[in-house]
Amino acid sequence: MDVFLKKFFPDVYKRESSVKPSDDQYCKFDSQILTLFTSSLYLAALVSSIFASMATRKYGRRPTMMTSGLLFAAGAIVNGLAMNVPMLIIGRLLLGFGIGCANQVKLFCSSLFYFNYHYHLAIKCVYIENPEILNSQVMIFNVLYLFIQTYIYIVNVLYLFLYTVSANLSLWSGSL
Repeated sequence: MDVFLKKFFPDVYKRESSVKPSDDQYCKFDSQILTLFTSSLYLAALVSSIFASMATRKYGRRPTMMTSGLLFAAGAIVNGLAMNVPMLIIGRLLLGFGIGCANQVKLFCSSLFYFNYHYHLAIKCVYIENPEILNSQVMIFNVLYLFIQTYIYIVNVLYLFLYTVSANLSLWSGSL
């Protein structure tokens, strides 16, 4: 990472090397060009996935997948041969276009199997390709389970408390 920062973002490298552990870690880079470099992949993937769906409808899945592979390979080559920041950003844009077009792969893979398994295979492709989705689903389930168990415990404690108070009140009212 240091070699990359020295070559393409020397001002960011100088700031990073001078950061103390006690300094704010969130804004230590503060570079619009680095932010553009990082975000260009995601923005290109977002835009190209919209157009890839139209291309898939018009030309079919296979040409769209071939185009995504070519775009991704071109982006990797441009990034590998990059000499300056604009070349890096162009390479990242090409990589993003390739990734956005490749979002059709889930449908392409699932369409190769029997019709009644399409949905299940598409969902499994999503979980295999993106393990963070599965991890977040498991975390959400565990948090909700913990919340529900805590809620049940609190309701039971409140019920026992109210039952005890009402029983004591009835005992006190009966003795008067």
